[in-house]
Amino acid sequence: HNGGIILNYKSAGGTFYLLEIDWDDGEFRFSYYNGFTFNVLASHPVPALSLNAWYHLELSVVPTPSLTYLDVVAKLESSSLNITMTALVSSNSYGTDSELSGFHANRAAAQFSYWRIEEKTSL
Repeated sequence: HNGGIILNYKSAGGTFYLLEIDWDDGEFRFSYYNGFTFNVLASHPVPALSLNAWYHLELSVVPTPSLTYLDVVAKLESSSLNITMTALVSSNSYGTDSELSGFHANRAAAQFSYWRIEEKTSL
């Protein structure tokens, strides 16, 4: 019972970032998969998640002025939810934004209706 967005998938090491909602855990989270295990970078409890409901996920990744880190802002919205959480990601682990992105479902039947990627220069 989950669904999300994979960001910056690197096939060489199998690493990626994941923004997901997880009904079983009642959680909205942003994680990094290092090729072996998930490291949660930010999370927010959401006990009111519903199955068979539509949710809007939004993820912004923008370099900080020092260029050493990236500001990540993740949003979860529905008719009854409006949650924003932030994380700071090392530019070294993120690398370039030219890697693959896509959808995520782990042993789940998640449906996705819209996909858009925009280049932003600031949050």
